[in-house]
Amino acid sequence: MIKWLEEKQQDINYITIPEWQEEGIANLFTLRHSGNSEGVFASLNMALHVGDNAEDVINNRKKVLDICDLNFANLVCCEQVHSDSICIVDSAGRGKGATCFKEAIKGTDALITSIPNLPLATFYADCFPIYFYDKVHRVIAIAHSGWKGTIKDIGVKTVAKMISHFNCSVNDIQVFIGPGIQNCCFEINKGLAKEVLYKFPHFKGILLAREKGFLWDLPNTNRQALLKIGIKAENIIMCPLCTSCHTDKFFSYRKENGNTGRMAAIISLRY
Repeated sequence: MIKWLEEKQQDINYITIPEWQEEGIANLFTLRHSGNSEGVFASLNMALHVGDNAEDVINNRKKVLDICDLNFANLVCCEQVHSDSICIVDSAGRGKGATCFKEAIKGTDALITSIPNLPLATFYADCFPIYFYDKVHRVIAIAHSGWKGTIKDIGVKTVAKMISHFNCSVNDIQVFIGPGIQNCCFEINKGLAKEVLYKFPHFKGILLAREKGFLWDLPNTNRQALLKIGIKAENIIMCPLCTSCHTDKFFSYRKENGNTGRMAAIISLRY
C-alpha cells in the first residue's frame, strides 16, 4: 500500500510519498519551519504574494529545491485564483513565477506536465494540494483545491485533462491528497452547505451538522469525486493532518486570521 511519510533533510521537515521518490518522482509538502522568513511568516514561507520579503522567500524556495536536487531556475508556479483552470506546462514554462509572483501562470490553479526536471509548485495555508502521477505515461500534476476548487471539481477536471491531452487512464493514475483544514475545523454556513448538498447529492459523510452551521469534509469530498470517475480506491493516498489544528507544523489562514505564510506542494519528474 502506498503511504506518505514525514521526513527531514538539512533541518527541513516535509511530507512525501517515498514510493514515488523511488520511481523518479520528486515530491514533497513543506512544513513551516527552518526557513529565512520572520514575524508572522516564520519561517519557511514559500509564497511571494503574501507580503513577505521576496528575498527571504526566494532563499526559502532555493533551500527546498536544493534538498530535492531540483533546479530552482526551472520552478513553475501559477497565480492560484480558486478557479478550475488547468495549464499544460511545456518547456516554455520554465521559471514562471519562480522569483516574481507577477510572472506566475495567470488565472490557473492546476499544472500538468510530462517533461522531466520541470518542478511544479502550488502554495497552501488550509486549502488542499492534490498530487497526480500516472506511472505508465509518466505524467504528473498538482491541483490547488480549497472549497471553491472542490465545488468546481478541479481534481476531476485535472484527471480529465491528463486523459484528453496525454492519453492517461484512470486505472493508472495515483493521487495524494495532502494536508489541509480537516472537517474538525472547517465550519461553513447553511447557505454554502446547501450548495454542497446540491453539487454532491449522493456523497456520504461529507457534512456534519452543528448548531450554527456545518462541518465540511473537503478531502473526503475530493476523494469521493475521484472515485466516482474511476480512480481506484487503493490509488488514493490521504494525509489526515489538519493545518488549523497543528499550527506548530503548518501555516493556517483560518486559524491565523489570514496573516500568515504558505507551505509549498512540489512535484517533478526526474526522468
